[in-house]
Amino acid sequence: MPKQHWLLSYLTQYPNVLPYLFTANFSAVLFEERQNQWSLSRPLLCLILLNPDYWEQYTRNLVLYQLPERRDILAKALSSLMQDVEISLISKNRDRFTQNLSTFKRELTNDNVILVVPPMDMKMTM
Repeated sequence: MPKQHWLLSYLTQYPNVLPYLFTANFSAVLFEERQNQWSLSRPLLCLILLNPDYWEQYTRNLVLYQLPERRDILAKALSSLMQDVEISLISKNRDRFTQNLSTFKRELTNDNVILVVPPMDMKMTM
């Protein structure tokens, strides 16, 4: 039997690593003012594709944590993030996600949506 790659062994031993990296990266997108989302979009797409169930759970919980009047706007904007994005890391796909991420941030800004920061200990259990 072939030896398991060290990274797979590590991720098996520490299953919270990918969710932590995703949460840290996506929090920077959501709550920090950045003119360019490109440097965050590349790793963010990888993390979403590696763990799509966590992406769904996290975004669902994020929407529920917001004030009621902001939930629909945020849910609609979040649903557009993965529009026309395939389960692939080809250049065209990464570029599409980066465009979607920029549109997402612009929509929230244009709609004057100020998000409530979830507590750091908010459970995002799968």
